[in-house]
Amino acid sequence: MSLEQNINYQLNKFPVVKRILKHFYQLIMYVISPKIKSEGKIIRISPNDGMEYFFGYYDKSPWDATGRYMLCLKANDTWSEVSPKEPADILLIDTKKENDENDRVRKIADTRAWNVQMGCMLQWLGPDYENNVIFNDFRDGKFCSVILNIENGTERIVWSPVYTVSYDGVLALTLDFTRLYSLRPGYGYYNLPEKTKGIALPDEPCIWTVNLENGKVKDLLKYTDFANFQPRKEMQEKDSVHKVNHLMISPNGKRFMVLYRWLNGHRKYTRLITCNVDGTDMYILSDDDMVSHCYWKNDEEIIAFENKHVGGPGYYLMKDKTQEYIHLWPQLSNDGHPSYQPIVKAGQNRDTVVTDSYPDRRRIAEIKILKDTDIEAKNARIIARVFAPFKYDNDTRCDLHPRWSRDGKKIAFDSVFEGHRGFYMVDVAEESEMRKIKVAFLMTSCKKCGPVQQVLNIIGNLDRNLFEPILITLYDESKDGSSQLDKFLALDVPHFHCSLGKVDMLLGRTNALKNLINKQKVDVIHSLGVFPDLTIARMNAGKQIITIRNYVWQDYPAKFGKIEGTILALLHLYAIKRAAKTVTCSKSLSKIYKEKLGLQYDYICNGVDFDVYSKGGPGEKEELRKKLDLPHDKIILVYSGQFIDRKNQRFLLQTFTRAFDSNSNIYLLLLGDGEDLERLKADFGSLANVDFRGNVLNVNDYLKACDLYVSTSKSEGMPNGVLEAMASGLPVLLSDIPQHKEIFDVDSGIGELYKNGKKVDLENKLRSMLSKELYGLSEKAYQTVQQYFNANMMSSKYQELYKAIASR
Repeated sequence: MSLEQNINYQLNKFPVVKRILKHFYQLIMYVISPKIKSEGKIIRISPNDGMEYFFGYYDKSPWDATGRYMLCLKANDTWSEVSPKEPADILLIDTKKENDENDRVRKIADTRAWNVQMGCMLQWLGPDYENNVIFNDFRDGKFCSVILNIENGTERIVWSPVYTVSYDGVLALTLDFTRLYSLRPGYGYYNLPEKTKGIALPDEPCIWTVNLENGKVKDLLKYTDFANFQPRKEMQEKDSVHKVNHLMISPNGKRFMVLYRWLNGHRKYTRLITCNVDGTDMYILSDDDMVSHCYWKNDEEIIAFENKHVGGPGYYLMKDKTQEYIHLWPQLSNDGHPSYQPIVKAGQNRDTVVTDSYPDRRRIAEIKILKDTDIEAKNARIIARVFAPFKYDNDTRCDLHPRWSRDGKKIAFDSVFEGHRGFYMVDVAEESEMRKIKVAFLMTSCKKCGPVQQVLNIIGNLDRNLFEPILITLYDESKDGSSQLDKFLALDVPHFHCSLGKVDMLLGRTNALKNLINKQKVDVIHSLGVFPDLTIARMNAGKQIITIRNYVWQDYPAKFGKIEGTILALLHLYAIKRAAKTVTCSKSLSKIYKEKLGLQYDYICNGVDFDVYSKGGPGEKEELRKKLDLPHDKIILVYSGQFIDRKNQRFLLQTFTRAFDSNSNIYLLLLGDGEDLERLKADFGSLANVDFRGNVLNVNDYLKACDLYVSTSKSEGMPNGVLEAMASGLPVLLSDIPQHKEIFDVDSGIGELYKNGKKVDLENKLRSMLSKELYGLSEKAYQTVQQYFNANMMSSKYQELYKAIASR
């Protein structure tokens, strides 16, 4: 916490003194500082006629679905009172028309229930966000909300104001705006006296549900419901004054967040609480005394500015119904109004945040765009800076409240830098396009294998607002159905084929590839495999990233023989030592390189695509067994992957056939291909309880039809097959190699480890696991891989590397 923040915190006990000192401090700093009126590509949306224009709060978008029309409020005076007593006009602005066209701005209604911070909760009504708007008003001596059709002007009155509205436009939640006006005037309405005035803790409703289709209003929760839920001694003191301050429904409409506050004199406490929209399953997400502005990232995560006991003031990304959180951008310790860029297409990685700041010592406020994957805010962009005149201060200040357009290409905000409240916009699309980083993924071919699948997982979760991927292959694609090129094309990845053989790459005859990379203006090259890695390393391009997926001195000699394996190991080591960035695909592999070769590499663990691999639902296992012609009455063990010596399937088959005869109810299913497959089939394929299925396209279906995954590998990078099985809900029995231990280090409840190479131990662990109830192990396995080994998390980490390499 800075010196200014410490002083500010201490002065909270003396609000009048604080206001006076703050005013004089800022006045002095303004006088001695360089003068800034505004900076950035700011476009005025509202007329420049000296009137006051603004939209309202940060958690709503003023744009309709087409991006053409914007909503706005117009008033005469927004600096004298926080909830003015004269009506405000509600305007519809046609942004396709020029400023001097008479019909560009049209009054569509007015409101008598509004304040200078949040307006009248004016917003477009879902699910189409085109024809209907909703806003709060005061009519016939009552608060209400008005649903207005902007095409024909018809109104429908709901006799309750709204605070937050669900995305589908069906449900709203509301609170007591009169108590809010009494306790925090800038956020309530003056129109009616507070019924609970003078009562510190009312045993009265404080949150209501509003059905916007039939107009029914129902009590949901009382102040006492919050005060009695896991109470703290501060809230139970006699003079503690209680209120609710902010509501926001989750994107799927199932839960909502609420800021529950109580005041002890000048000391204010805040809890961030989440709850089902029917009032059940209440959860205290944050109880660190200070929480302010929040926003749902998705149905399970919330970003909030708060002052945590451990971590201090800043932005935190929290997972609902857990105490898990990430401290984002630790250097940003001043409050702001954050919101996430809207999702405009399937698969988009929603990690872009816009937020603002309050005026600093020079009375300058700013708007910045950040990524929650860029924890250190190295690539934060300030898109606007504006001056805040002293006329607008304290409760009648003008917060910027930045808001996204529905296509995520523009930011609207309120400001007073021109001497009066105005409504402004910054177009961020052009700048975003200019800043896209082109990443070339270079591989010999798209033959189905674990590393190629990981590249698909990276690209599938890539932020296309920041990155432009292309695929370069060197060999012709196989015609046997093993190529995954169509999956890259389905992700809209441009494909370039540059025909190069191993001899060309060894001799450096790679001008065609170099010319292609230069022509495509590639910023980063992520190569895959010995020869692609070597080729780029020898080009000395300075923008290469290599992922090591094996220990070269163990894998290559075992796979290719001592001479050829040694040569390949040396070539690969040459490449990985010269890349701009080399990472391993697991923590344990990173440790091996450090201990055995003294090479220090970071690691990014492989991840599973949960759109491809999922846990089966009730009854699905039986249906899949019937569909896949698998025995319905047996316990099925499964392995999926390559059939090569390193994977050690012969050891598995020898142990299995010794432990269980062919008439037992234990069945072994083997999926995949490789050089050892035919020999293993010849030796074990005639057994009734051993089933070789070869390569299959629907691996997830087979996994969901099974009971237990077994891997007897002697060496791994980070085993995709194991992670995919866990994502399908299977417990695992694994050899105790370092990479398998790494997974068990996260949660040992996912299955069992056996001593590598020990048949007796494998047999004993097999019998032990098959005697257990596997459901609990299945749940642990699924949760572990979902939380620690998911493709989105992996891709985000690679994206940070791409940005770092591109900026060099």
